Amino acid sequence: MSGAVIKGSLYLGSATFNRDISLEDTTVKGVVNLIGAKLNGFLNCRGMSVAGFLSLAKAGIKGDVNFNEVKVNDAYHAGLIIKGDIFLRKTAIFGNLDVENAFVEGSLDMVEAFIMGDANLRAAKISELLILKEANIKGELILYEAEYKELIRI
Repeated sequence: MSGAVIKGSLYLGSATFNRDISLEDTTVKGVVNLIGAKLNGFLNCRGMSVAGFLSLAKAGIKGDVNFNEVKVNDAYHAGLIIKGDIFLRKTAIFGNLDVENAFVEGSLDMVEAFIMGDANLRAAKISELLILKEANIKGELILYEAEYKELIRI
């Protein structure tokens, strides 16, 4: 689905994928929700643009997750605001997580996330909170030039 324009939300919760998924340079004019999804490959979202939140909460990914240059913006619908957050709460990534040069208008929530490899947040711009409470990162956590309002670890 690389380069696609999705005029609404993308919901693939609890789905199982036996191959890699590429959403590179995809524009989603709603939320992206892969809560509880299982992916037996890698997830490439490089350059993706989302209006609302991007969630991999409780997902299991066997390979790498590439959020390099992702843009997650707040969305406004009928007077309501959907915060532009990335949710990786209780996500298991058995490769690396790359969030380099990403823009997150809300928070990046990694509560109880498991990452077997590195978590690269180099030069990521997070307007609100970076939440690493009880996150288990086996590789290196790279925060060089990352910007965030507050880091929550405990």
